[in-house]
Amino acid sequence: MAELKEKKIFVSDLGGGGDEIELLIGSDYYGQWLTGRKHCLQNGLVALETCFGWTLSGKLDRTPSDEACALLVTSMFVAEASVSELWKLEAIGIHDPVEHKTREESEMSVRAHFLQTVTRSEEGRYIVSLPWSVTSPEIPDNRDIAERRLVSMTAKLQSRGQYQDYQKVFDDWLSEGIIETVSDDKETKRCHYLPHRAVFKPESQTTPVRPVFDASCKTGRAPSLNAIIREGA
Repeated sequence: MAELKEKKIFVSDLGGGGDEIELLIGSDYYGQWLTGRKHCLQNGLVALETCFGWTLSGKLDRTPSDEACALLVTSMFVAEASVSELWKLEAIGIHDPVEHKTREESEMSVRAHFLQTVTRSEEGRYIVSLPWSVTSPEIPDNRDIAERRLVSMTAKLQSRGQYQDYQKVFDDWLSEGIIETVSDDKETKRCHYLPHRAVFKPESQTTPVRPVFDASCKTGRAPSLNAIIREGA
């Protein structure tokens, strides 16, 4: 800093205590902003003057264990994108070929699973097995937490006079065959329950009330249903 001051070089974003400056400049524009003035500091850094002021870049002449570097800084506003996001490879169109291949293989596997398991019922409904992301998934029995949420939500709906409207949705689904009553025999079947809550939209002409199911609900350290089903399925 003393050497910069001696050369009358002032870097506005060093030690000023103002707002943090974050900029990312493409090399196709950077050269147009240089004035041609530069100064090589004794510590290895290079001071370059741009039309926006002086910047520092380069590597400090220190031992490897005490390495440090300076980054050229100048930035412009990019719509709803932070500088950290722009540094990500995906943000500039570069993808790891191994990752891309793995994603393609995963999508092909899900498609193959769908074609192998899809069937059509006598009523004309399509039925397909869930595409698990793991072999022999350990699905937790979450009846307790599902019941606690149901009791809490029922009390809330009853206090608001909305219980009957919500119950009618399930009654309609049951009569239409969309849902069915299942056996409560824990010895022969393992069950995983989907907690749900009511969402009311009085302005909607088609679905003024609808259930929203929570497949991300976890029981202890056991994974949620979403966590063991392939993404995008």
